[in-house]
Amino acid sequence: MGKTPLDMLRGPPRTLDIAVYLLDKDEVEVGKVMSDLDLANETFYSGVDRLRLLGFLHKRREKGFPPHSYVGLTSKGTEAAKLLRPLADIVGGTILGLRGELEELEGKERGEDENRRMVEILCDLQDINFTLGEWDEAEVHANRALDIASALGESKSLSKSLRTLGRIQHRRGEYEESESMFSESLQISTRINDLDAVAESRRLLGAIHEDRGEYDKAMEEYGSAVEASKVAHNVVLEARSKLALGRMLARKGKYKESLKKMKESAAAFEKLGEDDELPRAYANLGATAFYINLDESVKWHQKSIDMAIRISDLRILGHSLCNIAGCMNQKGEPKKALDYLERALQISKELDEKKLICSANIQSGWSYRLEGTLNESRKCFESAVRVAEGYDLPYHLGDALLNWAELDIDRDDRNEAKKKLKRALEIFDRLGNQARVNKIRNILGSLRSP
Repeated sequence: MGKTPLDMLRGPPRTLDIAVYLLDKDEVEVGKVMSDLDLANETFYSGVDRLRLLGFLHKRREKGFPPHSYVGLTSKGTEAAKLLRPLADIVGGTILGLRGELEELEGKERGEDENRRMVEILCDLQDINFTLGEWDEAEVHANRALDIASALGESKSLSKSLRTLGRIQHRRGEYEESESMFSESLQISTRINDLDAVAESRRLLGAIHEDRGEYDKAMEEYGSAVEASKVAHNVVLEARSKLALGRMLARKGKYKESLKKMKESAAAFEKLGEDDELPRAYANLGATAFYINLDESVKWHQKSIDMAIRISDLRILGHSLCNIAGCMNQKGEPKKALDYLERALQISKELDEKKLICSANIQSGWSYRLEGTLNESRKCFESAVRVAEGYDLPYHLGDALLNWAELDIDRDDRNEAKKKLKRALEIFDRLGNQARVNKIRNILGSLRSP
């Protein structure tokens, strides 16, 4: 089936805006496009990847430091953008309309009905900005909605704005503030018996605990989210929460239980036609299957890669490329692994995604170690440790230390290996990952042998 202009609308947010912006222009430097359209990294690169996949855009990179990249429309892309420019104007007009109505309400004395309408507009705008990755603007709208909704006693809007603010803080790595907002949202939603919001708040709290490495607390929250979703008959949220619960089971080394939960989630998403959810579900299945059946893991990761490319989900694409590279390393094929990792590293830098940066460096370090390029391997592990320490990512830190210690053993530096292994052991013991704990203890035992 050929690519059509309408395929542009099925991609990430602002894809159409990028195409229309590039109309009647030759090549434009990437930074200028992002600045002129006020685009976040993830929003921009997801849209560009979508346009390239459709054959609507070309990208050129100039050598030098810093390197400069340029984008421009192909002839096919130009025709598609011309056809859809009126629609872009309508979409943009909708946002402008909301902002115009908001300004009109701000400029007059408001009664209760006007204030309620103002909260509705602010909630719409915060959703739009959050989806587009425009965190600062989303935060402004959410804070204003919070103030007015609080004064009105509009509990549902108040709870929603708290969740938006919490998600923004979570993306920024501000875990304490994020947890406080999610907890307050949960209290309000519980009081008004908004079960959808209760389930979502529980799931978001679970994500905070997961990132901190507090897996027991994360499992508790994800389990509660599953139960609340069932009562609310929210099948999508139930599947999301069940997927997260399966991920925690895998972190604890309970791989068969994990796979069962994840397969249930993937089946639900497939049945519902929730394509946006599938890359993540397949990626999680592949990561868990890695510890049971390597060939099955490769199949799941390939499905995740294919679906992520189809919907231009760059974050999951990057993680799946890292994971399938891990499978190649396990098979003893580091050259294939490095081919996947080249693109994964590019995505990690474009998105500035800290977990992805860690994963890509860990896998690259493993590949170089297998190839015997030990200095390159050390640099990769060192980078992964630095990022994991700087952004409080305990699982990634433990993983990087474990892999680095194995490199030290190859270099016959047992003392350094023991230091890193003991630190990794402490991390995985605290996380409750018995499989990793056992592996490290076995390695330490072999180092004590003559």
